[in-house]
Amino acid sequence: MVSYLHTFPLIAPADDKGQVYRGFIQIHQKEHFLEIHLANAATGTPASIYGSHELQSLLSSHQHTIQGRLDQCQDIGLFLSDLKDSLEQIIPPILDLERLKPSSERYTLLVDELNTIGYDNLDTMNDTMTELVFKCQDLGGRCHLIKASIPPQFPLQPPALTLDLPTANSTTTAIQHPSITSPSLSVMLNNALHTLNQYQSFFDTMDRIDEQARVLDPLKPLRSDTWRRIALGNHCSLQLTLPDAACPTQSPPQIRFFGNEKKVAPFQQAWQRFVESHQWRTDLSVLDNLAAPLPSILRLSTPAESNVAMDTKDDDMACAICYAYRLDGGDAQHQETPDTICANPQCNRGFHPSCLYEWLRSNPTTTRSFNVLFGNCPYCNDKITIKAIL
Repeated sequence: MVSYLHTFPLIAPADDKGQVYRGFIQIHQKEHFLEIHLANAATGTPASIYGSHELQSLLSSHQHTIQGRLDQCQDIGLFLSDLKDSLEQIIPPILDLERLKPSSERYTLLVDELNTIGYDNLDTMNDTMTELVFKCQDLGGRCHLIKASIPPQFPLQPPALTLDLPTANSTTTAIQHPSITSPSLSVMLNNALHTLNQYQSFFDTMDRIDEQARVLDPLKPLRSDTWRRIALGNHCSLQLTLPDAACPTQSPPQIRFFGNEKKVAPFQQAWQRFVESHQWRTDLSVLDNLAAPLPSILRLSTPAESNVAMDTKDDDMACAICYAYRLDGGDAQHQETPDTICANPQCNRGFHPSCLYEWLRSNPTTTRSFNVLFGNCPYCNDKITIKAIL
């Protein structure tokens, strides 16, 4: 009668006739309360099984099968074994929480890694040492931040490194490491720095564009950004995207022009002639190649680093109502630029949609049809329209 105790030591008879058993059954290292009533032919009482609310929920989808086995039960030990097997198939296995708890050995290894890397290269670290951010310099003297995410299984599982790279995937891990054992964090950081150094030409290209061109967007570019929006003048601009960050000067960038159709046409034609006549030179920088047909992309003078407003200082690119290029909308995704242009080529003023909407809404001569406002340009008095901001 007690042979099952070797396998289920936490379950014991609850009556002197051996009809009721009560205790705990362990499933995937978690204990569940259980009470079993065997069928009693003398009294006509059917077999039944009770348990915690969680256990009852797990058994509900298999109640008919388990009840059938319990009705035919002749050995409580065999039934408990069948029940345990069934529950282990129902309940997904959980991780061994004790094994995943941070250990002193784990912290000792991390401290040893930091001593090897150098604390002067550590930028930030959270309280649990699961996220470490390191700073490093590439061959061009540029500072990069590399985030190391330390998994609970460290050092059995290597950290994951995240850094800004002009690629589709900016996360690198040690999966591709040729060593059988997991590489050290210092080795992984050296490999990441080696990867960054492969993009020196790209970083040089984008830095020079940011310093010498009339860049409008992005306001705070990331090292992974392969595009820039550059002012041409007269509320015309272009957006360039480098197709190959590894070889930025190998071929002309993808160019898209923005602005009034008549005003932007000369820029489009100049660029098209330049490309079709194969004047692109791989021995020159991207900026020098662009400036040949489009000289207005260059600044007249290099602004001081502290004067962020110099990126948008040009009156011919600012909103003609608020005299700013960007209108803060709370976050970068909701910032407005003066993209509503007066159709009069002699005027060609640009406005933020919300600025023009408020201007027209306050003008008594403005008319409205559905969600469109019809009014006059604040400068040339020509007809201008704007969708209502709901």
